[in-house]
Order: sequence, then structure tokens, then C-alpha cells
Amino acid sequence: CVYFAIALVIMSRHGLSQELPVKPARTISFTTDEGSYMNVDVSPDGNTIIFDLLGDLYTVSAEGGKARQLTRGMDLHLRPVWSPDGSAIAYISDISGCFHLNTMDLTDTAHKTLGRTDGEIKYGADPVWTPDGHYIIIDDSVYSITGAKLPPIAGFKHLVRFSPDGQFAYGIDS
Repeated sequence: CVYFAIALVIMSRHGLSQELPVKPARTISFTTDEGSYMNVDVSPDGNTIIFDLLGDLYTVSAEGGKARQLTRGMDLHLRPVWSPDGSAIAYISDISGCFHLNTMDLTDTAHKTLGRTDGEIKYGADPVWTPDGHYIIIDDSVYSITGAKLPPIAGFKHLVRFSPDGQFAYGIDS
């Protein structure tokens, strides 16, 4: 992971920057109405579902219908969760070459990788938004949506969720 990050820095300085250095040889299209081993979250207003399927992110109306694809490509985009106001999502992705926390603004699908210079996030980690929508916690790392990393929250090794009023945090401490 470190050697790959150094290679990306060198490539970007010489104008050769791209996210993943591997290009797909071919693409396929498919239609499905089911999936397995998917991660799902419901928007704060209850109207939209976001999910990952085969490494890409999709949204679909909570009433059903055709899904809208948000990401595509060879990189993996997984474990999406809605921001409290429903305007953005947080997810993990290996678009930078290692799994890192990412955000996407859903109004223009602008993508941002947070903690790109930090170590790789564990595959099973889930992003958790703070109730105010200004921070995202994953494992023991706390990131501002602007990208700054803050000190970890004491007492939790795996934060699961905040109460709706933000007064309580639920997590696993083992």
C-alpha cells in the first residue's frame, strides 16, 4: 500500500495521474432484481435506498423501480451510508489503491477521498456520520467532511450509530 501510494504521487507529479493504474479490458451489462452480500442504507427521509452491488453504488426508490448507478469501474465502492441531511453519502473505496473513507455529494456526484495518506481502513469497517453531518467516524478515526483527521473518540473501538438526538453513541468495545 505504501509503495503504491508513492507511485501515485510520482505519477501525479508527472501528469500521469489516474486513480487505479489498471484499465478494464472489457465491460459487461446485466439486469438483475436480486443480489447477495449487499450493504444497504435508507435515506433520512425514508424515500430512497442506497446499496452496493458488485463493487458499485446504486440508489433506488424505497417503493421500488429502476436503480440509478452512482459509481462504475474496476475499483470497489462499498458500505454506503447517508449523511443526516441526505445530501451526501460516505463509503469505503479502493479507488486510491487502498481502502479509504470516501464521500460523495449527491447533487453533483463529486467524490472525495478522506485520509488518503493514512493507513488502509479495514474491509469490514462501517462509516458513521455524526448527527450534525460535519464528521464521519470509521474504526477509531474521526474525519471532518473537509478532510481533516481528528483524535479518536475514547471508549469505542467500533462505533455503530448515534441516537437521533446525538446524546448517545452506540458501539462495540471489544
